[in-house]
Amino acid sequence: MTPTTSYCTILARNYLPRALSLADSLRRHHPETPLVVLLIEALSDDDLPNIDGVRFVSTAMLGLPERAVLGLAAGYDLVEFATAVKPLLLKALLGESDQAVYLDPDMWVTSPMVELTGALQASEGGILLTPHYLEPIPEGVDASEGHLLTVGVFNLGFCAVDRRSRAFLDWWWGHLKNECLHDFLSGLFVDQKWVEHARRTLASLRGGDVLPASPDA
Repeated sequence: MTPTTSYCTILARNYLPRALSLADSLRRHHPETPLVVLLIEALSDDDLPNIDGVRFVSTAMLGLPERAVLGLAAGYDLVEFATAVKPLLLKALLGESDQAVYLDPDMWVTSPMVELTGALQASEGGILLTPHYLEPIPEGVDASEGHLLTVGVFNLGFCAVDRRSRAFLDWWWGHLKNECLHDFLSGLFVDQKWVEHARRTLASLRGGDVLPASPDA
């Protein structure tokens, strides 16, 4: 039996046009699966728009008290807030589907993602990540691997998980609820560098399965 998959993104309303473009591209290649869009300003389903082909959800889906959601909104900027709740949305979607895939709202799907299900099933801990680079950068290229010391090895504009990842998602949220900061002086770049640390500390991530593609490509 083929596992069921949910695709999701998270944004504020100012990014909605980009998310609708993402939804359109996903629909072209996976018409059976509407994009799940979490609007971080929507505290309840009554605040959601109704647009064909897109499933909008509110922060009520995250399972947090409204006061906690407002605390995140007060303490974080929009990007930090939207990034911090990523593990909560993924975990909630795993209650509905076997697999959940996060895509940044400014991405565009160019072909069916047929490799994801098998790669996720073959992973040791049910987690797929994409590195910024797959091989050393050659000389003369206007890019630096040193940049990864600031932003982290992995680009969390993409993340795929299955139900085996729930312990990891709980651990990730345990940090992101207070430490999802764009603060280079503190060694933090929202959610990305925490995942790099998790690869060394969580048994579920040993083996470091990586999808050989980058959303920056």
